[in-house]
This record gives sequence, C-alpha cells and structure tokens, in this order.
Amino acid sequence: VTERTFTSRFKRQAAANNCLRSYFCPADLKRVFIYPDWINRDCDSYIVCVAGKLLVSSCKRDNYTFYNPIRLSCEDIPSPTNMCVQRLNTVLSS
Repeated sequence: VTERTFTSRFKRQAAANNCLRSYFCPADLKRVFIYPDWINRDCDSYIVCVAGKLLVSSCKRDNYTFYNPIRLSCEDIPSPTNMCVQRLNTVLSS
C-alpha cells in the first residue's frame, strides 16, 4: 500500500474528459472506504480511505490481475461488469 497525497482525481471518460472527482476521506471515518483508481490504465489498483489518509493499493500484491469497481474486489479475469477494463476496450466510431 502506497500513501499518496491528493485532493481530486480525473476520471477518464469517452464523453467527458474533464469530470472532476473529489475523494472524501475524513479522519473520523469509522470504516474503510474504497474508491476506484481511474488514472491507472492497467485497472489493477484502487484507493483506500483509512483514518483521513488516501492510500493506493494494488491487486497484484495479492496475485490478482484486475480491480473491479462495481464489485469492489480484485479478480483474475475481468468480468463483464468490470467497467474499468470494458471502458479501455470500447471503440468509439465517429
């Protein structure tokens, strides 16, 4: 787990590439909260909010290949619900 300091992230989207996402991580949060790491093009990491700190964690650390933001879990093979992987495989025609 790597600690990284940031206040906002940009989610890459085909329709809007300026969609600002602010990750809320209060110090008094009583549980762990997980956010997708939209910047990572490998779709293998996620961001964890713990005690006011945002930490980047990787699925590869536990021998998994992809992070699924819908299921909030790591997986070996990207499922059809894995929006991170599916958005990278989408071809838009003009």
